[in-house]
Amino acid sequence: MHGFAMEGGIGFMAILKWVALVFAAGFVGYFGKYLGKLLIERFRRKKAEGISTPQRIDAEASKYDYKSEKKRLKLEKKKLKKVGDA
Repeated sequence: MHGFAMEGGIGFMAILKWVALVFAAGFVGYFGKYLGKLLIERFRRKKAEGISTPQRIDAEASKYDYKSEKKRLKLEKKKLKKVGDA
């Protein structure tokens, strides 16, 4: 017997190649998943920063307060749009 090589069987180098391949696949898979999570979180943050919606602060907030806040935000968006167009 010479080292780890087996006659008619799988050689030591073939086993090392498969171990390295599995290790590399796990490495790429793990960091690919991590990168994907980072990108999704970045897109969610950008989307959340760009959207401004009227929110109720108190459960008993009146309908009038909600509507007036909604109108105020709408006017604010129009002003920003005009400034951007000019």
